[in-house]
Amino acid sequence: MKKIIFLIVFGLALSCDSPKQAIEGELYFKLITLLPNKGLTNEESIKAERYLKENQASDNPQEQELLQFYARLKKNNLLRSPNIRLKTIDNKVNEVFLTSEQYKKLEGYSLDSLNKRGKKVKLRLEAIAIDSALFSCEKIISIEEVVGQTPWSK
Repeated sequence: MKKIIFLIVFGLALSCDSPKQAIEGELYFKLITLLPNKGLTNEESIKAERYLKENQASDNPQEQELLQFYARLKKNNLLRSPNIRLKTIDNKVNEVFLTSEQYKKLEGYSLDSLNKRGKKVKLRLEAIAIDSALFSCEKIISIEEVVGQTPWSK
C-alpha cells in the first residue's frame, strides 16, 4: 500500500509543470530602453500608470504595443523592478526582471569596462516566463566573466 501511495504521489509530482526554467546567455547592453535598468521610481511609475489610462483607446499600433508591454509589467508587479537583458545562444534578447539584491550582483558590470578588458558576462538563471521574451528571475545560478565581445545595441 505504501508503495502505491508513493508511486501516485511521485507520478503527480512529475506530471506538474513547473513554471520555473533555467535560462542562460550573455549579459546584453541596450543603450536606449523603455525602462531604466534600476526600474521606475515612484514618480515615474505614477506617470506610466497615468499614461496607460489616458491612452488605452489609441489606434496607433506602436503605442498599443507599448501599452500592452507596460500593462504586462504592471500586472506582474515589475514596473519598479530592476532589469537586464540576456542574449541567448539562438541570438534572442530576453528582458529579465530581478530583485534589488540580485541586481546588486550585476550592476557593477558596464559595457565600457567589459569591452576595454575584452570580456563578456555569461549568466545562468532560474526564472519564470511571463511571455516569450520577458522573464522574472527567481535565482541567479551563476555569473561568469569570460573572454569575448560583449553584445550590445543602440
